[in-house]
Amino acid sequence: MQQADLVVSGGTLVTMDAANRVIEDGALAIVGERIAAVGPRAEVAARFAGARAVDARRHAVLPGLIDTHGHGGHTLARTIGGHTRPYGWRAMIDHIYFRSTTEAYWHADGCLSALERLKFGTTTGIAMLGSAPRTDRPEFARAFARGYGEVGNRLILGVGPPRPPWPRTFSYWDGMRKTDRKVSYEEVVEVTEELIAKDNHSWGGRVSMWVSASRFLAPSRLDPMFREEQIPFARRQAEDMRRLADKYRTGIHTHSYGGAIQYVHDHFPGLLGPDVVLAHCTGLSPAEVEIFARTGTRVAHCPSSGRYTDDHDPCPVPQLLDAGAVVAIASDGTNSSSFDLFKDLRRALYIQRYEQKNRWVLPPGKALKMVTIDAARAIGRDDELGSLEVGKRADVVLLDLWKAHLQPINMLVEQLVAKGMGSDVDTVICDGKVVLDRGRPTQVTEDEILERAVAEAGLMRERAGLEPLLGQPAGFWDCSRY
Repeated sequence: MQQADLVVSGGTLVTMDAANRVIEDGALAIVGERIAAVGPRAEVAARFAGARAVDARRHAVLPGLIDTHGHGGHTLARTIGGHTRPYGWRAMIDHIYFRSTTEAYWHADGCLSALERLKFGTTTGIAMLGSAPRTDRPEFARAFARGYGEVGNRLILGVGPPRPPWPRTFSYWDGMRKTDRKVSYEEVVEVTEELIAKDNHSWGGRVSMWVSASRFLAPSRLDPMFREEQIPFARRQAEDMRRLADKYRTGIHTHSYGGAIQYVHDHFPGLLGPDVVLAHCTGLSPAEVEIFARTGTRVAHCPSSGRYTDDHDPCPVPQLLDAGAVVAIASDGTNSSSFDLFKDLRRALYIQRYEQKNRWVLPPGKALKMVTIDAARAIGRDDELGSLEVGKRADVVLLDLWKAHLQPINMLVEQLVAKGMGSDVDTVICDGKVVLDRGRPTQVTEDEILERAVAEAGLMRERAGLEPLLGQPAGFWDCSRY
């Protein structure tokens, strides 16, 4: 009999392994940070005795979910300015992040977003530090990452240059006293490199730093923030992103859209590749679909993004999959959306089936892979994450199936995709440690995180002067449109 630190037994294991095994009355044993056994409960019980047992009866047991695109800062600013036009919202959010936030704000937001992801079953998530990254000083990124470190899940933090013009003005606060400073592009690249050199693989390896400009500086009819005057910065930004990613063997993450992919492929050879995860990817041409397949560049499809109501030209997921590209489903949380990836699974199905006029597009099992093993492949971690297999990191999620919207269980995987919700998650294990126990975080106090978030959001609104945007606009209640 071998000794395990933790044995999870009695649940239905949805392993997401190469054989797509679903094991009823299954069990897994965890030794340290790794999975030591996966199989029927009787077989695992015959081999392992656990120092701690987790009763998974009436639960589905899944690998930890992986969210390949989201934003830091949004949880404390969520819904503000949601009625403004895209240009107005982007100007407002830049004003918040670049001119109205403090280290305490970023720490509070990191804690809250980590907690939200954890309670929805996401053990690994990418977050760009802002709508466009705030990387003028390293302490903002470190404060945000500290939130994830304290809560206990994994973070890939995107740091790098926002879009031009350069220099940009950033504000720093001492209480309610503000100091402005102009920051050059060169300074932001230096801070980016410092963070990647010193903070990548921090917090026991759970926090990674990736190179993350706000977008490729390339023409696209779907990118309202692109300006021709940005082109002189484009090559320099592309070269710096690739240089830092290669030097520190880390990833690249940014937003990108149809037209920009072709431009980058043609003008910046070597920038695209398997270490690049691009969010949205709406409006791709057939030639750009082939570029993804040929270069191995990864796609983070964000079906809950507001861009789908603006663009009318969604990410061509079936075509990308048929071409052999790696596609994950991501939340784009959390301004107008949330970090609930179960919600995003369903939206991905609806959008793709509507666009293709084909109800058989994107089967539920494939959709579930796109937030587990395919998402792990997208971030280059499928050797350690994304499935319940011996030797992999013990990132495990238990969903309570004893719910009115889930019973009776007729076809488990289909029902999880069609009916499951983040709120069904009640236990989460990350790196072999129980970090959410029957709905309660074990490493932090939830009330303290919420109280800090409320206080910091109030200070941010005061510094940013956002009161005019907090009222309900004309047409809110009785009109067909704003």
